[in-house]
Amino acid sequence: MATKIKDSSMNAHNLRVLAEHCHVSEVLELISPRWKMQVLFCISQEVYQFSQLKKVFPTISDQVLARRLGEIVTEGLAVKYQVPDTMPCQVKYEVTKKGAALLEIVQALHKWGQEDWPVVS
Repeated sequence: MATKIKDSSMNAHNLRVLAEHCHVSEVLELISPRWKMQVLFCISQEVYQFSQLKKVFPTISDQVLARRLGEIVTEGLAVKYQVPDTMPCQVKYEVTKKGAALLEIVQALHKWGQEDWPVVS
């Protein structure tokens, strides 16, 4: 769980400086929380349910997964809906056009990284 940064700390000052002088900082901050893009990617690959995501990422806590899913929905990257006529009620997620557009960028970044920054074993 992330702790709140004190407004008077050097970290808070550095974040303000970055926000003032580097306009990509806000976007990077929105997409950079651990698990966020990975969860969005899995939803795009038809891993639609909380329980399925837990199987893909067994080390993620329920609290963090729920938080990331909430952020993804709130930011309009995916929609959450209930599956009709299911008992118990099932909830699924689906990537929106906005989410798909972001994933294209993330996948292009991944491809660039593979080509230009090969992973050293």
